[in-house]
Amino acid sequence: MIGWFQSIFGKRPLQVERARWRNWAGNRRVRADVYFEPRTKGEIQDIVRRAKADGKRVRVVGNSYSWSPLIGDTDQEQSSAEVLICLKRMVDLVRITPHRADPDFVPTVVAEAGMDLGTLTDVVEAAGLALVSPTVIPFLSLGGLIGVGAHGSDTQAPPFPDHVVRFWFVDADGNERVVGEDEPRLMRALRANLGCLGVIFQVEIRCVHDFTVRVINETQPRLQAFDSLEQKGHDHPHMSVFWFPYTEKALVRTYEYTPGRAPTRTLAQRFVKRAAKLVLQKWLGPPGLVIVTRLLPKMTPFFMEHFAFNLFKIQGGNRQIERSAEAFHYVLNYPQLHDMSFAVDAHLADDAWRYFVRKANEYAARNQFPLSMLAHSRQVAASDSYLSPAVGRQTAYVEILAYRGTPGWEAFFQDVEQGFYDAFPGARPHWGKHFWDVDRIRQTYDRPTQAMVDGAEAPANHMSTFLEVRQELDPEGRFLTPWLRRVFGIS
Repeated sequence: MIGWFQSIFGKRPLQVERARWRNWAGNRRVRADVYFEPRTKGEIQDIVRRAKADGKRVRVVGNSYSWSPLIGDTDQEQSSAEVLICLKRMVDLVRITPHRADPDFVPTVVAEAGMDLGTLTDVVEAAGLALVSPTVIPFLSLGGLIGVGAHGSDTQAPPFPDHVVRFWFVDADGNERVVGEDEPRLMRALRANLGCLGVIFQVEIRCVHDFTVRVINETQPRLQAFDSLEQKGHDHPHMSVFWFPYTEKALVRTYEYTPGRAPTRTLAQRFVKRAAKLVLQKWLGPPGLVIVTRLLPKMTPFFMEHFAFNLFKIQGGNRQIERSAEAFHYVLNYPQLHDMSFAVDAHLADDAWRYFVRKANEYAARNQFPLSMLAHSRQVAASDSYLSPAVGRQTAYVEILAYRGTPGWEAFFQDVEQGFYDAFPGARPHWGKHFWDVDRIRQTYDRPTQAMVDGAEAPANHMSTFLEVRQELDPEGRFLTPWLRRVFGIS
């Protein structure tokens, strides 16, 4: 319905009654009683106050790249919402601190929450700055990626939301609130908030001076690539491991800081590389894999071995020096797919990978190939945010991806999910991706992690503390849904 208005009348109306919303992946559809696209803080305040007067629940969306049922009332594919606010029109740059040579200077940028990460990256780069631990996907909205506690791949820095130093939001009463680092308890809750604390419309983010990195891609035997992952994370400031299922090789990608070095490629060469990568990611690789996985699933191992791995490898180059943003935002096109990611203590990363590979091979032995894209591992430093999957520990993320329509993908993902919960203490799902067993999530934040059991960290009740903050900010549950109540254990 929203798309119909846009196609007929051009710009979408500020308000649409009985609107239909769907996420990018197509696995979530919500019918909203009323849908808004506010342009200003004042409009958000009016919407929330009206919702309060009418006794309506409010949810907020950004660029709609999450798979999980964070928007609708239930975890079903078809769901409903009462008041839906989309911040896609609030994309302005408010303020940026210009570059200074002073090494003690900490620059920041202030932007509206609807701006996408790629645009913000370009803005700060033009000012001689860079973001810390950004996600590899550049088209996520700032509010969305902060809301789900999305991570980057910086082994020596916490996830991206931890670098937000100030929030502007509208609370459950329709009042503007400004929270900074002088209120650490609120900041720790807001940095991974699941849309439960208010409508965040503006953020201030800490930056660093712009830098370049040398990108190193190395093909390794699978067993070697998955060995000593925690140590590799300590040795390299940025590291990713990619495995193409059912093969015996993996690609290890590391980044080395190259202070004072200019990019290897000229501007024209960078443009050509970017165009070629877009062609490979959008028109060559995905169509072939989709055809194979849907029509000829038994050919998946052969296709992975002889086509998919090499196609991915040639996109990265090797030992080239690139600007940090160009190196980290290497995904230019995201085909419709299914994605699940679990966070585990970094010292359990090797075991997590062995478990996962064993599961994939068990299915393959039965001529079932539900893992049709790749698997990916990254590490980040410990987060301070209550609901970040990386809270309180050096964390390894183990991520699996399958193209939409792959036979058996859901049963396989759910099987893997149960194994992570059972075998790895403190394993937590990525809030924005697929997960099903919501009844086990709370204990992963409130029970001791393995590091706590070993005495390396003090016990902490992260979700319980978050829920105390949530109750203070929204005692009537204006920003809660029945599904979120189940996740939080709220009756």
